[in-house]
Amino acid sequence: MPDQLFCSNCSSSQRYPITHWQCPLCRGPLDWQTPRTFSRTDILTGRHFAWRYAAALPAIGSASPFGEMETPLTTIEIDGATVLAKLDFLTPTGSFKDRGFAVLLGALAEIGVRHVVEDSSGNAAASIAAYAARASIPCTVFAPAAASPGKLIQATAYGARVVRVSGSRSEVAKAAEDQHDDQRGVVYASHNWHPFFIAGVATWAFETWEQLGYQAPGNVIVPVGSGSLALGAHYAFALLKTSGEIQQLPRIFAAQPESCAPIAAAIDQHAPAIKEFDRQPSIAEGASIAAPVRGREVLAALRKSGAGAVRATELEIIEATLESARQGLYIEPTSALAVAAARKLLRSGTIRRSESTVLVLTGSGLKATESIGDRLTS
Repeated sequence: MPDQLFCSNCSSSQRYPITHWQCPLCRGPLDWQTPRTFSRTDILTGRHFAWRYAAALPAIGSASPFGEMETPLTTIEIDGATVLAKLDFLTPTGSFKDRGFAVLLGALAEIGVRHVVEDSSGNAAASIAAYAARASIPCTVFAPAAASPGKLIQATAYGARVVRVSGSRSEVAKAAEDQHDDQRGVVYASHNWHPFFIAGVATWAFETWEQLGYQAPGNVIVPVGSGSLALGAHYAFALLKTSGEIQQLPRIFAAQPESCAPIAAAIDQHAPAIKEFDRQPSIAEGASIAAPVRGREVLAALRKSGAGAVRATELEIIEATLESARQGLYIEPTSALAVAAARKLLRSGTIRRSESTVLVLTGSGLKATESIGDRLTS
């Protein structure tokens, strides 16, 4: 029987099918019953990518749609320190979002979903379109009318129908949500809402733990918009600690653009919840989420790890993008948030140069070549 979902925000004990993404009573995000333990003996050594850690994941299909392999863990020099970089832009569609949709689309395909819908103007649009195409599931993506065309072209090329919506980002999401229809097999497969997506993203942390010889790093730095990378890291490392595989959780630092930093603002103000941020345009488009739906969970994960959030200016993001490229790592500006944050944390002494620190580089620079080119010629 497929995993069922439940609401941890309200007192309802009702279970919901995996085609749901939101509690119908309190309108909060849903969760799934995670495993109690996971150890190195649970790794399926003959399999790869998300499927390698299937014992820590919801029920998903048995086949790896693209024959995905593990992404490399390499080094990058930042402010004179050697830091580890997880190259999660080397996935089938060029972003870490493939981990989440490998699991979410795998599970939905298993139960015969007929159509998936998403709201995104970026990497999520491309990723869901690719995995839906591989599963022969029609896909519709709703995007802001003003969104830059690059990643939407990628989604369209995979066969998705892209619908541009005038209005705010919340109006775009509402247009996608309104398409959900269980009776017709149409599912709103939201990367912002669905817990299976976060479970899939968590595999970057399991993979890093394995690549480090079954050790956890001292620090993790991730770009944060909706927060799935931070939540995935917390889930994976907390499960490994509970299972006795690691002794201590790494500190998880969220990197956000100064122009849209609701998580960082809440951390600075010691607030229990997120307030919608007065967002300004940023070159780090993928992290410009003014009101993340799992914001309270992200705050709790960061605080439990003993870390917090770091803001980066537009200039700092651009410099980090170009400096990474000159070390052979061509990443999009959203990825470079982690590099910019690492520099600030090293310079402040918050992270010691002798500590093991891992950055997640989330998206390929090929997705942002036009905006990177503009900075090279300006």
